[in-house]
Amino acid sequence: MKAFAIAISVIALVGSSLACGQSDSQAADFQAADHAAPDRVMPRLPNGLSIDEVKERLGEPRAEDEVEGGEVVLTYGLWQLVFHPSLYKRTRYYRAGYWPADKPIAPLDRQVRELSLGSSRAAVERELGKTEAWQVFDFNKWERIWYGNGRWKLSFRDKKLSGKQKPDN
Repeated sequence: MKAFAIAISVIALVGSSLACGQSDSQAADFQAADHAAPDRVMPRLPNGLSIDEVKERLGEPRAEDEVEGGEVVLTYGLWQLVFHPSLYKRTRYYRAGYWPADKPIAPLDRQVRELSLGSSRAAVERELGKTEAWQVFDFNKWERIWYGNGRWKLSFRDKKLSGKQKPDN
């Protein structure tokens, strides 16, 4: 529940620009002028980096919070980087992807149930629209996307849909 509260607070803080301060080969990607640069760099940060190593690469975060279980969350724009004790999860939130409160949920449920396991993430987004959040545990190997204000969690292994879970079940 605490993680959900933190996710909501991050959404409220969306919109600030990212600080750049890298020194290695990924710095060129991150410092690119277009807004897609963080979306190329953040998912590819290697698991196991320390908080100091990430700050050295990306600069100071907009926020740094300790959450339940001793995890530390660094916030860079739309991205949350989670450490326990080292980097293990990266989550990207999408402002335009949130399910409107007045939009019926039944069509989403039908669409998700009709998705075939083995579908690519791109195919899923073509079918369902932009995701609300994208969690990267290991880029292109273990990822999750969320729909319907967290109603559906879709898991991807090796770029293919491997599971569909309705967390409220």
